[in-house]
Amino acid sequence: LTNVPSFLYARDQEVEVAGFGKLQYDIAYGGNFYAIVPIDRVGIEFRRENGNKFLDLGLRISDAINEQNRPVHPENPAIAVCHHIDFIAPGDSPLHWKNAMAIHPGWFDRSPCGTGTSARLAQLFALGEMSLDDVLINESWIGSIFQGRIKERTRVGNIDAIVPTITGRAWIMGEATWTLDATDPFPEGFLV
Repeated sequence: LTNVPSFLYARDQEVEVAGFGKLQYDIAYGGNFYAIVPIDRVGIEFRRENGNKFLDLGLRISDAINEQNRPVHPENPAIAVCHHIDFIAPGDSPLHWKNAMAIHPGWFDRSPCGTGTSARLAQLFALGEMSLDDVLINESWIGSIFQGRIKERTRVGNIDAIVPTITGRAWIMGEATWTLDATDPFPEGFLV
């Protein structure tokens, strides 16, 4: 899968998080904005039984970023929110990482997160920790894996960016059929 152009938005950002204190993070875009937080900065061990701790802190970090340091996409100012907190832990090699992806309003991604993997690729490339020929192994909270590669360099506004590709495995979980009644005056819904 080839994703949207992705980029490191800002390095070494800092916010005051309720009940925690000051927290430093990087923020990257891969289809959504992601605050990337190494777990050694939060003092929570990377274990499933700590899921509620990661989720609670992730929601507070998201709130703090959106109140104190809201990101704004350089080409689309309507994209101006960070609802994804990517808690990262080292894996078995410099390009193998594990993550717990806390998402507002309160759940974890079961996958390593495609757009999150794209943001992580952009961050690693911008920091000089990954080259165009490298493969990132991004492992989720539950052990599922995506491989991320950089297809090419590009720019988004005045920011250096990459075009990421993601490879992974998916399973069909269900099917649905949607029909629109020809007599429905609002077949596509409405906004209030």
